[in-house]
Parts: sequence; structure tokens; C-alpha cells
Amino acid sequence: MALEKVEYIPKYAICQTGSHELVYQNEKFITEIINLQLQYWRDAVYLFRNIEKKEKVSIQSIIPIFLLLGQSLVTLFGLNIQEQQNSKVPPLFQLVSNFKDSNGKKLSQVNRRLYENFKKLDYFYTKLIKHPTPKKMHELISLSFEDLLLSLRTTQEIWIWFMNEIGIGKENYEKYFSEKF
Repeated sequence: MALEKVEYIPKYAICQTGSHELVYQNEKFITEIINLQLQYWRDAVYLFRNIEKKEKVSIQSIIPIFLLLGQSLVTLFGLNIQEQQNSKVPPLFQLVSNFKDSNGKKLSQVNRRLYENFKKLDYFYTKLIKHPTPKKMHELISLSFEDLLLSLRTTQEIWIWFMNEIGIGKENYEKYFSEKF
């Protein structure tokens, strides 16, 4: 069964009450506002909450969380940047590093600590998990729970910074980004 009609509204979807909110339905089709970037974030948090209290955590259980965190940021920035010359979305590092706030400053100029943490997150996501090689396997299986916590906090902070910069009020996103890691 194929989706009949889907509408995507990037900037305003975050203001809805959930990742998917019904906006219209009749006997033939449903139109939803879909917020994929928020869904990736919420799925990452959900998976994390399922493993955080376990005595032992496998690398297989944390890899999907890293993937979802990275994908939430790729989708967030990719869907909200100005049109590119080509239709290909740039890599995560380029998307975040090149984004300028309302004062024309990049993350590296505004918050050096967050930028350094982002570089670690990007390395985990892009170099180790998204594009693994046999030479990287030892490093991949050495990822720690602390690496995951750092990545969760970093992703959350970048989301908040980005939403503030595109003019989305805290009251519209606070319930999705108030968790402590």
C-alpha cells in the first residue's frame, strides 16, 4: 500500500504536538505533516531509554542510536538550508559547520565546546558507523556508553541552537528537548 498524499512543512512541523500530526482525512486519503528529523531524534531517545538501565550494553544496541542522532541532524539541516546548486544534501559536518546564525557566525565561533563535541559526534556517525571499514572495526567496537551520552547531549544542544536561530520559540520544542543525559 502506497502513501496517498504526504505534505512536508519543515519549519513549522516542529511546532506540532507530535512527530506526526493528522491535519486532514477523508474516505480516500490522509494528509499528515511529517517531521522526519524530530522522529529520528525521538527514536534515538526511545532506544537510549531502553538500554540505559541495563547492566551490560552491546555495541549492536548503541549503533542504531548513533545513526539516528546523525540522521536527525542531517535531516534537520538538510531540509532547512537554502536550496543547493544540486539536489544532493551535503555531509553532516559540512551542513552544521557552514550554517550561520542570525549574526552571520558559525557554530565554531559561537560555542567552541559544542563545536568540538559535534566534531566527535560527526566522527562517530560518519567515519565509524555510516562508513565502516575493516581497519576501523577495533575503534568501532570500542565506542563507549560515555561516547553515546556525549552524542545525545551534543545532538540535543545543536537542535536547540538551530531552532533558536531559525526563530522557533522554546515553548514549541521544549517538551522534545528537555531530557537529561
